[in-house]
Amino acid sequence: MVNVLEIHVGDRTHFVSRTCLVGAGYSKPNDLFNEVDTTVRSDSAYVSREHVVIRRRGGRIFVHNLSETNGTTYTQGWGKPKRVSGRGREVRENGTISAGDLDIVIGETRTWTPHYAIIVGGNSRRLQGVRNDVDLMERELGRLGYATLRLDGPNLKRTMLLDKIKDVAQFSTPDSRYWFHFSGHGSGRTLELDSNDRITAEQLYDALDSIQGKTAVTLDSCRSGSFAEFAAGRDKGKYLTIAASGEYQAAYEPRTVMVPVGTMGNLTNLLVKFLRRCDAPQNLRDAFADRNYLVHRLQDQGAMIEGSGYTLPIKV
Repeated sequence: MVNVLEIHVGDRTHFVSRTCLVGAGYSKPNDLFNEVDTTVRSDSAYVSREHVVIRRRGGRIFVHNLSETNGTTYTQGWGKPKRVSGRGREVRENGTISAGDLDIVIGETRTWTPHYAIIVGGNSRRLQGVRNDVDLMERELGRLGYATLRLDGPNLKRTMLLDKIKDVAQFSTPDSRYWFHFSGHGSGRTLELDSNDRITAEQLYDALDSIQGKTAVTLDSCRSGSFAEFAAGRDKGKYLTIAASGEYQAAYEPRTVMVPVGTMGNLTNLLVKFLRRCDAPQNLRDAFADRNYLVHRLQDQGAMIEGSGYTLPIKV
């Protein structure tokens, strides 16, 4: 468990461990949970005067209100950091901050067991169903209590992914649950992040080893069975790996009633259906292995499962 500051923006609750950027147009339960000290990065192009930076340091709470600087404290654009100048204004728990038309309520410091999901959409060769896969996994895992970190788009690189996993590891605890999901092209022992960058099974699991707590790895890609075979040699008490296809087999993304337009990966389709039915803690391995769920539904893809049980932290 970690100590966090609970803040409320509209109908959303945020948990601030160190530094958090919140405001209109950029309001998620896990806003910048991975940032430390005074460096604040924004993956949003819409940072404006209706945003506030909240920092916790030495048991005290400091606020930088961007309405006072017209939002120019930060570089507009994708992932370009700038440093907050000055200490900021100190505030107390249970106070309210106004940023433009937005009221941000500072709650109380409490202990929290974080659960994180890293959802990755490969951008190589533009599979039609990847965006639908990522959209639905982000929505359903967020609904169940995971702080979701989405990585997709043309700027996705292996170094970025490995850095984000390292950031998440800073807040990992043995009681937490973690989920890594990938949708995209796979080739042998690699996952294609974009046309020029890939990640190997060894690189992925070496990075995930830094995370404490049980970790589910779900891979909706061709030949992803090679990752399941690689995972067999890792800590079986830590990982549950579900691969959409065998080591030399293809994975498919047919049209489905799950999405109004386009296609969706077969494995992701099954995962989303499973997550939507979850209203109490369930064991993911039991659902997909003991009932031969994968064998019957994805038999033509040679889907594989490796590792021990994984109980979902249900918070609906």
